Amino acid sequence: MSYSADVAAAWVKKGDQPRYDYKVPRATEALEGFILVGRLTPANRADVVELEYVLDEVDLPPEAVVLADKGYAAGRPER
Repeated sequence: MSYSADVAAAWVKKGDQPRYDYKVPRATEALEGFILVGRLTPANRADVVELEYVLDEVDLPPEAVVLADKGYAAGRPER
Protein backbone atom coordinates (compact mmCIF):
# COMPACT_ATOMS: atom_id res chain seq x y z
CA MET A 1 0.00 0.00 0.00
CA SER A 2 1.35 3.43 -0.89
CA TYR A 3 0.29 6.90 0.10
CA SER A 4 -0.32 9.94 -2.06
CA ALA A 5 -0.12 13.67 -1.58
CA ASP A 6 -3.45 13.92 -3.42
CA VAL A 7 -5.74 15.10 -0.62
CA ALA A 8 -8.90 15.06 -2.78
CA ALA A 9 -8.98 11.26 -3.17
CA ALA A 10 -10.26 8.99 -0.40
CA TRP A 11 -9.76 5.48 0.95
CA VAL A 12 -12.26 2.78 0.07
CA LYS A 13 -12.13 -0.99 0.37
CA LYS A 14 -12.84 -2.87 -2.86
CA GLY A 15 -13.05 -6.57 -2.15
CA ASP A 16 -10.26 -7.16 0.36
CA GLN A 17 -8.01 -4.45 -1.07
CA PRO A 18 -7.87 -0.90 0.31
CA ARG A 19 -7.60 1.73 -2.43
CA TYR A 20 -6.90 5.46 -2.36
CA ASP A 21 -8.88 6.51 -5.38
CA TYR A 22 -11.61 8.44 -7.19
CA LYS A 23 -14.75 7.41 -9.06
CA VAL A 24 -16.80 9.09 -11.78
CA PRO A 25 -20.59 8.84 -11.44
CA ARG A 26 -21.97 9.59 -14.90
CA ALA A 27 -25.06 9.69 -17.09
CA THR A 28 -24.69 7.79 -20.35
CA GLU A 29 -26.94 7.87 -23.39
CA ALA A 30 -28.33 4.34 -23.77
CA LEU A 31 -28.32 3.88 -27.56
CA GLU A 32 -24.82 5.07 -28.49
CA GLY A 33 -23.11 5.07 -25.09
CA PHE A 34 -22.15 8.75 -25.12
CA ILE A 35 -21.30 10.18 -21.71
CA LEU A 36 -23.66 13.11 -21.14
CA VAL A 37 -22.30 14.30 -17.80
CA GLY A 38 -19.90 13.05 -15.14
CA ARG A 39 -18.56 14.12 -11.76
CA LEU A 40 -15.16 13.23 -10.33
CA THR A 41 -15.62 12.33 -6.66
CA PRO A 42 -13.57 10.71 -3.90
CA ALA A 43 -13.96 6.92 -3.94
CA ASN A 44 -15.80 6.87 -0.60
CA ARG A 45 -18.65 9.14 -1.75
CA ALA A 46 -22.01 7.31 -1.82
CA ASP A 47 -23.33 6.64 -5.34
CA VAL A 48 -26.91 7.31 -4.29
CA VAL A 49 -25.97 10.89 -3.34
CA GLU A 50 -24.32 11.45 -6.71
CA LEU A 51 -27.31 10.21 -8.72
CA GLU A 52 -29.29 13.34 -7.88
CA TYR A 53 -26.40 15.63 -8.85
CA VAL A 54 -25.84 13.85 -12.16
CA LEU A 55 -29.54 13.84 -13.09
CA ASP A 56 -29.81 17.55 -12.25
CA GLU A 57 -27.14 18.23 -14.89
CA VAL A 58 -28.90 16.28 -17.67
CA ASP A 59 -31.90 17.88 -19.34
CA LEU A 60 -34.26 14.88 -19.33
CA PRO A 61 -37.90 15.06 -20.41
CA PRO A 62 -40.41 14.10 -17.68
CA GLU A 63 -41.19 10.77 -19.40
CA ALA A 64 -37.51 9.73 -19.63
CA VAL A 65 -36.54 6.29 -18.36
CA VAL A 66 -33.56 6.22 -15.99
CA LEU A 67 -31.70 2.95 -15.53
CA ALA A 68 -29.41 2.50 -12.52
CA ASP A 69 -27.82 -0.42 -10.71
CA LYS A 70 -29.07 -1.85 -7.42
CA GLY A 71 -26.81 0.44 -5.36
CA TYR A 72 -29.18 3.35 -6.05
CA ALA A 73 -32.26 1.55 -4.68
CA ALA A 74 -31.27 2.02 -1.02
CA GLY A 75 -32.52 5.59 -0.87
CA ARG A 76 -30.74 8.89 -0.60
CA PRO A 77 -28.81 9.69 2.58
CA GLU A 78 -28.55 13.30 3.67
CA ARG A 79 -25.96 15.33 1.75
